[in-house]
Amino acid sequence: MKIDIPAKRFSSIQERDSRRHGVAVLSILALLLLHHPAMAVPSTEEEEKSPEVVVTAPRENDDTVRSTGSRTQIDVTQADGRMIGVDEIIEKEAGIRIRRYGGAGSYSTVSIRGSTANQVNLYIDGIPLNHAAMGEVNLSTLNLDSFDRIEIRRGGDTAGSPVGGAIHLTTAKRRETPIGHRVATTAGSFDTFRLLGETWGGENFTYDLTAKAESSRQNFRFHNDNGTPVINTIDDFDDTRENADYRNAFATMRFGFHALKTDFKILNDTAKTENGLPGPIARQTERTRTELLRNTTGISTDTKGLGFEWLRLQNRAFFTEYQSEFHDPDQEFDPSTPHSFSRLRSYGFHIEPTLYLLDYYQTIRFFLATEREGYWKERRNRFNERVEKLPTKTRTKEIARIEDEFSFLKERIIITASAEYQRITDRFPEAEWRFRSLFDEDPTYKQQHLQNYAGGLRLVVFREKKNDLYLKGNASSGSRIPLFVEIFGQPGSIIGNPSLKPEKADQLEGGVGASLDKPAQLPFKADIEIIAFDRRVRDLILFVPNSQFSVRPENVDRARIRGVEFSLNLKAFDHLRLFSNYTFQKAINESEIRYVKGKYLAYQPLHDFAGGVSLYNDYVEGGVDVSYQGALYRDRTNDPFNYQPGYWLYGIFLRWQVFGAREKEKDLRITLDVKNLLDRRAVEISGYPLPGRSMYLTVSYRF
Repeated sequence: MKIDIPAKRFSSIQERDSRRHGVAVLSILALLLLHHPAMAVPSTEEEEKSPEVVVTAPRENDDTVRSTGSRTQIDVTQADGRMIGVDEIIEKEAGIRIRRYGGAGSYSTVSIRGSTANQVNLYIDGIPLNHAAMGEVNLSTLNLDSFDRIEIRRGGDTAGSPVGGAIHLTTAKRRETPIGHRVATTAGSFDTFRLLGETWGGENFTYDLTAKAESSRQNFRFHNDNGTPVINTIDDFDDTRENADYRNAFATMRFGFHALKTDFKILNDTAKTENGLPGPIARQTERTRTELLRNTTGISTDTKGLGFEWLRLQNRAFFTEYQSEFHDPDQEFDPSTPHSFSRLRSYGFHIEPTLYLLDYYQTIRFFLATEREGYWKERRNRFNERVEKLPTKTRTKEIARIEDEFSFLKERIIITASAEYQRITDRFPEAEWRFRSLFDEDPTYKQQHLQNYAGGLRLVVFREKKNDLYLKGNASSGSRIPLFVEIFGQPGSIIGNPSLKPEKADQLEGGVGASLDKPAQLPFKADIEIIAFDRRVRDLILFVPNSQFSVRPENVDRARIRGVEFSLNLKAFDHLRLFSNYTFQKAINESEIRYVKGKYLAYQPLHDFAGGVSLYNDYVEGGVDVSYQGALYRDRTNDPFNYQPGYWLYGIFLRWQVFGAREKEKDLRITLDVKNLLDRRAVEISGYPLPGRSMYLTVSYRF
């Protein structure tokens, strides 16, 4: 038997006008592109040979097709040659919200369906990037050019996304040729430069190397309200962003070989970033900086048919080290810490057996893992001399998970169920707990046990060739363990609370979708999905003032987040691509605290929209992206002073295939990206301005 193993208030007038404005601009730009002379040249080649047009990444039909939860796979390789980051490409998807502390290269985090950034898990080839010390992951430290695809899991499941969803980054890039090289350079606004080099090849022993260096001053103009946005506008003026520059270097190495019926893969991913911390508008800094070095190494094996044709075994061992430095010689950013240095080491081992019991219509997956991380930090004076080394904190985690998938009627019915157990042990030796209550637990040791559950159904109600109409639903329950800083505190500012309970979330989601491939002989392909979701989160951890100079984390909040997501990806007439992703989300605080009960959660808008259209032939392509960042409140009490209205952003790109449109061996591409086309002066997190109009020119040569 041969087994095929599958690889509160918001202005309704404003929102209505914004929608009309966006649709009008999108229509005009689309008509201009349709009448462009280059667009009149029809292609005589097969669709596979026409150049890929990047507006957003389309869905792939592998794991996402079988999933009972809401998932999206983004083909990152289509963004080759464009000035795009991980944050920009994923925020085009429904349910995704990016929080930025400035322009390109600045700290940015992701929220999925109203989650906090700490609740979203990120992985590179299955290796976790979130850690107990850091919690959230800074998206600006991820190199998009190193990845082949990105999978977004919005619904809760036990496989790495029990509370706030997950993002899985895959590095194994699919190449145009077995052996090849690519070089690219970019120049653009705010003295931005980028160099990229790639080489790949091999037969029995394969290699794939990617290196990139980039820098930018980010000295863009912005509207400075002088810290009085509502009360006084007389003192407003145009200002230039200071200390917002960055320098990044990335390198990714992938090696592979096959021996003993096993595929071996080795990964090393390194990121070195250095950037200024400019501060909010009313308090720009001059010399505050931060540096980060991350190195991730992993070795994985994949054996198909291990002793039995129905058994597959995958293993993974990994090691990650973070080194972070903070420099604030004039104490502009943090009056208590001029300098600091921290190091985190994380390592672990994963075992993943899979049983393909096709005679019983089942696929059973097991996951066994042990992971450990250690974190220590030094406080330094203004001369960068060590004045205190904080005690080392460690966390050990053991995980056992089982997932069972039932498939009937040629995968027209798929039922999934999973359960996971985690044991987490935290240690903080040599601790000085001068402010600890006598009623607190032992602050130097804490062990917790978690159980996560998920289950779902996918039902194809109509199938005709490659056209499917389906229903899907999923339910899950999961938890997030508190971070080190929440449990053990930080001297001088945060009082630890070892009695904290894990944050918990229960989620229901369900909807309808269709996958269409030339239905009724019409020349288009489309993926459409409408998903409704309901998340209930409790025991949310917030930092509550403990004294005049310190705060203490407490489980004080709970929330209910409901919404609907609509997504459409369309390809038509071999010359048109269109995508549209809209999210309506109502995130309400259900805490018993009177002044926040019934309020909208901070930084969670009612409406988000991203859409675009592109037209292409073999030699030229052009497109427009449109996004609407919904109105929101920047505080828990929904103070009108902290209301941020929604705004539209527009961007265009043009790509010229100089040669190589019909060749596989080599090609030359020139790409122009224009972002924030109408020069909208937007302000993001807590008064951090975003750049206005910016342009980037990229030349990419493959040989």
